[in-house]
Amino acid sequence: MLDSFPAPSTWILVESSVQGRSPFCGDNPCPGGSRQWGLPSTPTAGELQGLMGQAGWPSAGFDGDCRAKPNRTGPIPLCTARTSAHGLHIALSVVGPSGPPDRQFTVVLLVSE
Repeated sequence: MLDSFPAPSTWILVESSVQGRSPFCGDNPCPGGSRQWGLPSTPTAGELQGLMGQAGWPSAGFDGDCRAKPNRTGPIPLCTARTSAHGLHIALSVVGPSGPPDRQFTVVLLVSE
């Protein structure tokens, strides 16, 4: 499921993990995985919805406008969309930006059972 998301080539993959079924899952969503990409500017909700459509996932509305907030830095969630496909829960979020000097935004994809 992670591989079906068509991240643009300009996004820099900074983290990728896959979690399989284990006794430690308990009631937590499992198996699943996540990916994070760094990018210099925030994508729009429309761009993210287009990428979700290319992955074959049902359309989802975003909570938030995906825009940076003036005078605020750090890992601030800017928008999140949640949907389900193939029996899995999918969340796609934009976080950021981190502080100077890089002002990096992060796109986070979480997939869970």
